[in-house]
This record gives sequence, structure tokens and C-alpha cells, in this order.
Amino acid sequence: MSATAPFAGRRRTRKGLVPGIIAILVSVVIFIVPFVFIVLTAGKTQKEASLLEFSLPTQWAFVENFKAVIATQDYVLIRAFVNSAVVTVLAVAIQVILGAMVGYVLQRRRSRWNGIINLFVMMGLIILQLSSRPSGFWRG
Repeated sequence: MSATAPFAGRRRTRKGLVPGIIAILVSVVIFIVPFVFIVLTAGKTQKEASLLEFSLPTQWAFVENFKAVIATQDYVLIRAFVNSAVVTVLAVAIQVILGAMVGYVLQRRRSRWNGIINLFVMMGLIILQLSSRPSGFWRG
């Protein structure tokens, strides 16, 4: 029996094609267009960027702009990247080690507390992910 046997007698219909194309176009508009706008604006000079036009820059200034952003506030951006990397690596390492130990015990011992313990494990995974984001980094 081949892998395509369940679909052998079916003809492909176009009724699912139109919603799929619409979903792809909506995704492009929502995600790709703002990203392109950001990249184009990052390459413009300060005067051109203040116009907020969706156009190619007349003079490309990527390197100068990125140097200026990184050097702002005594290279705090580099420090933030390093801090985020350290927190993420430590959080993932702790999750993997503790998760393996707890999972082993939960699978070997059945009790009425397994559901509650699983709930706390899942809450811990979610809270660690939320707490490792530098949300307050750009504030004053």
C-alpha cells in the first residue's frame, strides 16, 4: 500500500485554494510590509526618515545608523543583548534539567497529585518565558 492510497481517488478541488491565497496575502500585508518599511527607514538619513515615506532612500546610511544606535547610552544595547542571552541560557538549562527529573518521577509514580504537579510545571514554564523578556528595557 502506498503512502498516497487514501487520496488516490480524490481530485483536488479549488474551493480551499482561494481562502489559502487570501490568507497568504493578508499575512504578507500584516507581517512583511511593516518589516520592509522598517528596513527601508533604517537605511535612510535622519531627514528622509522623518518624512515617513514608503520609498527607497536617496542616500543609504545603514552602517552609520546602526553604529549610532549601538553607541547610544554608552553601548547599553550590547549590554542588553548579553544580559538577555545569559538569562535565556540559564532559564532553558534549568527548565531542561528540572523538567527531565520531574517528568521521570511523574511517569514512574502515579498519584492523585500528578495533575496538580503537571499544572505547576506548565505554569513555571510559561512564567519563566514571560519573565525572561526585557520588556522594561526601553523605558526612561
